Amino acid sequence: MSINDMVFLKGKNIYLRPPEKEDLSIFTRWLNDERIRLYTTRRKPLTLVMEEKIIENFNNDHKVFFVICESASTKPIGTIDYRLNWVNRRAELGIMIGEIDIQNKGYGRESLEIFLKYGFDTLNLHKICLEVYDFNERAIHLYESLGFKVEGHFRKHSFKNGKYVDLIYMGLFKEDLKKVKRRTLPREEPS
Repeated sequence: MSINDMVFLKGKNIYLRPPEKEDLSIFTRWLNDERIRLYTTRRKPLTLVMEEKIIENFNNDHKVFFVICESASTKPIGTIDYRLNWVNRRAELGIMIGEIDIQNKGYGRESLEIFLKYGFDTLNLHKICLEVYDFNERAIHLYESLGFKVEGHFRKHSFKNGKYVDLIYMGLFKEDLKKVKRRTLPREEPS
C-alpha cells in the first residue's frame, strides 16, 4: 500500500492522510524556507532527525496531524493539525500550505472546511481556536470567512523578523461554522 492510498478525509481537490517517514524531507524543506517560516513560530533550522521527533510526538491522544495532498497529483502540499484539550472539548488549529506555487488556489480553504467538519462532527469538539500574526491578512480574511471571530489581540506579542508584531487569537464554534456554510456553500441535497 502506498502512502497515497491512506486517504482519511477527502475533498474535491485535496485529501488528508496521516504522515509517513517519506514526508519528513518535504516538511523539513518547507519549514526551513524563509517564505513559509515567516508565518510560523519556527525560529531555528530544522533537521530530518528533529522533524522525525516532532512527528512522533504528534501521534498521541492530544494531537491529530494530517498531510494535505493535491488530489490530481497526489503531491503533499501542506499540513493541518489539532492540539486537543479533551476536558474542555477544545482544539488549537494549525495549517500550513508549504508549496509556494500551490498557494492561493483554494486548497487551504478546502482543507479547513473538511478539517473543521471533522473536528466538530467526529471529534465532538466544542470550540476550535487558532493564533495568527496580524500581518497575515490573507489568512485572517480566510478564517473570518469561515466564521472565526477575533477573541484577543495581543499587541507586540511575538518577535518576528527583527521587530515585535501583534498576535491575533481567533475562535470558532460549530454553530458559527454552520451559519457561514448556509450563506456561502451550496446546499447539499438529501440522499
